[in-house]
Amino acid sequence: GEIYIDEILPGGEAAEQGKLQVDDRLWSVRNQTVAGSRLVNVEKLLKGDPGQFITLSFLRKGEGLVNVNMMGAVKDKVRLELGEQLLVMTVVLESVGLVLSVDVDSRRVIV
Repeated sequence: GEIYIDEILPGGEAAEQGKLQVDDRLWSVRNQTVAGSRLVNVEKLLKGDPGQFITLSFLRKGEGLVNVNMMGAVKDKVRLELGEQLLVMTVVLESVGLVLSVDVDSRRVIV
């Protein structure tokens, strides 16, 4: 599934910049296209050294790409949520104030 912004945390870097919106789709990280990539692979690209900026591009429906520069994030916590039909994997990036999620068809998940 596509990786999308599920929540923008108040007081975080993403909220302060004001460029991103809930439901924006993650398109690229560090100029590498991640559309259709596994969330675990994207997490590796999001990590950075303290003080290092990384470029993220998000696709906004009807408007095209939105580019932002943010400090490299560290995965703070991961939680799995099970909905009625979908398994939702959520990554909380507290250091930049973003919650990214991906919907995975639970019928395709191999446990």
